[in-house]
Amino acid sequence: MEESKDHETASGVTSVSELGELSTASANFDSTALSSRYSAEVEDEQQRQEQERQQQPEQNDDDEDDEDKDLEPDEDNGVDGKDEKVPAQSDNTGAENIFKARDSFHNVDQTVNLMDVNAAKYENDDSDQTPRASSNKPVGEESTFMEALMGDGDDQKASSGWNKTPKADKYRRKTWDTSIVGRLTIWLVFFGTMFVVTFLIPYLLKQDDIRKAAEARAAASAPMTEAPTPFNGMSRKDNIKTVILQNAISTERALDDHTSDAFYAWQWISDIDPVQVEPRVNHHDNTELLQRYALAIFYYAAHPGVDAKSHSAGAPKEQVQHMQPHGDQDGAAGAPAAANNEGTVQMTQEVHLTGHPVTPPPQLEQEEAAAFDERDGAEVNPDDPSVVMMPRVVSVHMSREDRESHKGSRRKALKLLATDGTPSSWIQDDGWMSSTSVCEWYGITCDSAGYGIVQKVVLPSNNLKGTIPVELQALSKLVALDISENHLTGIIPVLLWKHLPQLQSLKANQNKISGSIPSDVGLMSKLQEIDLSHNSLRFDLPTELAKLLQLKILRLEGNRLTGAIPSLVNSTELSVLRLGSNQFTGALPYHIYMLRKLADLGLQSNSFQGTFPPEIDSLKSLQYLDLSNNQITGRLSEVFSRLQHLKSLNLQGNQLQGNLPTSMGLLGRLGTLDLSNNGLEGQIPVEWTGMTNLERLEMTHNRLTGTIPARMFRLLTSMKSLRLDHNVLKGTLSEHLGKLTLLQNLTLSANSFRGSIPSELVALTLLKTLELTATDLTGSIPPEVCMMKLDGPLTFVTANCRKVQCSCCDNCDPQADHQ
Repeated sequence: MEESKDHETASGVTSVSELGELSTASANFDSTALSSRYSAEVEDEQQRQEQERQQQPEQNDDDEDDEDKDLEPDEDNGVDGKDEKVPAQSDNTGAENIFKARDSFHNVDQTVNLMDVNAAKYENDDSDQTPRASSNKPVGEESTFMEALMGDGDDQKASSGWNKTPKADKYRRKTWDTSIVGRLTIWLVFFGTMFVVTFLIPYLLKQDDIRKAAEARAAASAPMTEAPTPFNGMSRKDNIKTVILQNAISTERALDDHTSDAFYAWQWISDIDPVQVEPRVNHHDNTELLQRYALAIFYYAAHPGVDAKSHSAGAPKEQVQHMQPHGDQDGAAGAPAAANNEGTVQMTQEVHLTGHPVTPPPQLEQEEAAAFDERDGAEVNPDDPSVVMMPRVVSVHMSREDRESHKGSRRKALKLLATDGTPSSWIQDDGWMSSTSVCEWYGITCDSAGYGIVQKVVLPSNNLKGTIPVELQALSKLVALDISENHLTGIIPVLLWKHLPQLQSLKANQNKISGSIPSDVGLMSKLQEIDLSHNSLRFDLPTELAKLLQLKILRLEGNRLTGAIPSLVNSTELSVLRLGSNQFTGALPYHIYMLRKLADLGLQSNSFQGTFPPEIDSLKSLQYLDLSNNQITGRLSEVFSRLQHLKSLNLQGNQLQGNLPTSMGLLGRLGTLDLSNNGLEGQIPVEWTGMTNLERLEMTHNRLTGTIPARMFRLLTSMKSLRLDHNVLKGTLSEHLGKLTLLQNLTLSANSFRGSIPSELVALTLLKTLELTATDLTGSIPPEVCMMKLDGPLTFVTANCRKVQCSCCDNCDPQADHQ
C-alpha cells in the first residue's frame, strides 16, 4: 500500500515538475502575470513554513554547510538537489511539492527570477536564509564599481545576515566590495592614470620635440665632413642641378643657356667654388648650397667688372663654359682649391688646371700687366702668356691674408679686367665668391643663432649694375634687402614678391627699375618699409597694398605711377607716406585722414584737385605736409593751426586765394612754411611772430600787401631763408634786419620797398643770396657785403643799379630790373 502511495507521490511530483516547467515558460512571456498568480499562495506557504521552523529544533552551524549543499543542483537528476521523497509530516503534500518544485527550478535558471520584479521574495523561502541589508538594491544583485569605491558594502558586511548568505549569492559579489585593500588599489590606479595623462605624457612629448629641434639645428649648422654618395649614380654637378630644379630656384632652360647668369653660377658652385658644398638630392635642407648659388647669380647679374658673365676671377665667357672641377696636377676632380701662398708658379699651374690658356687682351698695356705682379715684387715679361693668366686668378684664388693686405692691387686688377674698359668692381665686395661663409661676405648678415641663414643683404651706393635676379627667392628667410642708390635696371621679379614672406624692409630707391608693383605685394604680410622712390615704375598701384597691416613707411615718389591712391585705411601703423612726383589724379584721398599715426605726408607734384577737407586736422601726429604743385583751390584753411606738431608745411604751386590766417601763428614748432606761387592776398599777420622756430619763410609770387612787421626781424632770429619777392609789399626795411644773423637767403625783389638799404646788412655774415632788384630802395650796398662775395659765402647779389650803388652786383642792367 505504501509502495503504491510512493509511486503515486513520485508520479505527482513528476507531473508537478512538468507543471512548474510549463508555468516557468509562461513566466518568460509575462512575468507580471506569474507574480500575480502565485502571490497569494506564496504568502500562505510562508506562514506555514514559519510555523514549522518554530516546531523544529535549531540546527548547528556545522549543519549549514550540508544544507547549502542540499540547495545546490543535483547533477544526477537534472532537476534539483533535494530528495524526491516528500516529508511525511506535511499535511498538504501537493501544495508543498508545488512550491519546492518552483524553488528547485528557480535555483536552476536564475534568469526567470531576474525578469520577475518580485524575485527577491522567492529567494527567502528557506528558513535558513535571511535577506541581506542593502541600499535600496535587490538581494543578490552585484555591487557596482562606485558603490564599492564609496563603501556601500560596509553595512552589508556588518549585518548578521552576511554569514548566512547562500554561497550562490556570495559568489556574485565583487572583490572590491569585500576588501579595503581593493578600494585603496582602485584609488591608486585612478590617481596614477590621471597623473600619466595630465603630466607625464605631455612632458615626454615636449622633451621629444625639443630633442628633434636640437638635432635639426645641429644638422643644419654642422659642416659635412664626408661627401654623400652621388644620387642615382649622377655626378656632383648633375646633383647640384637637380637640387636647384627641385627647389624651383632656376629653370632648366636657364641652366642650359650658356650665356645666362644661372649657368655661370652653376658652373662656379660646381667646379670653382672652394667650399664645394655637397648637394642633398630629395632632401629638404640644402640651405647653404642654395644660398651660395643665389648670391653667386646676384654677383654676376650686378657686377660689371666681370661683365656679369664669368666667375670672380674675371675669366671670359669662353673659358668658363669649358671649366673643369678643381683637382691636383693629375686631374683629380672635387678637391677645393688650395690657398695661394707660394707665389707665381702655383698660380700659373692652378690656372692651367681650370681650363684653357688665355690670350692676352689687346687693350692690356705692358705697364698694366706688370702691375699685376706687385704682390710678388718681381718684374715679369708682359709677353709671357702666364703673366696674363695670373691676374685672372689673383682676385679669386688669393688667400684671405693676401686679399686683406693687397686690396689696392686687387681693385686695380679688377678694373683692368673689364672687357669694356670701364671701372669694373663694386666699391666694396670683400669676401664675395671666396672660400669663406656667405655670412662673412660684405653686406651679408646672417641669423644671430649661428645657423648660417642669410637674413639681410645691404649693398647701398655700391656701384651695382645690371638686373635683380629672380634666384634671390632662395633666400627665403630674408628680412631686409637694401640695394638703393645704385645703377640697377629691369624689373623686380614677380617671384620675389611671392617667395620672400619674411621680408620686412625693401629699399631699392634711386635706381633705374621699371615695370609695375604687382598684386603679389599683398603676400608680403610682414613688410614694414617699402622704398622704391626715384625709379621708373609705371601704372596703377595695386589695391593689395591694403593687406600690408604692418606697413610703416611707403615711399614711391619720383616715378610715373598713375590712377588713384588705393585705400590704406588698414595700415594703421603707417607713419610715412610719400607719393609725390607721380601722375595721380582726383581729389585728395579721404582715407588718408584716418591714419592717426601718420607723421610725414608727401603728395607733391601730382594732379590732385579740390579743397582742403576739414578732416585734415585729425592727423594729430603730422609733422611734415607737402601738397605743393597740385591744383588745390579755395582758401588757406584754419585747420592747419590745429596741427600742433607740424614742422614743415609746403603748399606752393597751387591755386589758393584769400588772406593769410592769423591762427597759423600758433604753430610754434613750424620750421618751414612755403606758400609761393598762389593767389594769396592781404598783409603778413603780426601774429606770425609766434612761430619762433621758423627757419624758412617763402611766399613769393603772390599778391601780398602792407609792410613786413618789424617784430618779425626781432623775434624770428632762427630765420635762414626769407623770400618775399614778386608781391606788392611796401615800406622800409627795418634796421632790425641785421638781427637775423643766421640768414642765408634774402630775396625782396619786385616789390615797392622805399628808403635806403640798411647798413646792418654787414651783420649777415652767412648770406649767400641777396636780391633787391625792381624796388625803390636807394643808397649803396655796404662794401663789407661785397667783401663777403670775394672771401665769404655770398655768391649772388642783384640790385637796381640806377638807384643803388653796387660794386659787386651780378646784374646792373636797368632794363633787367623791370623784367
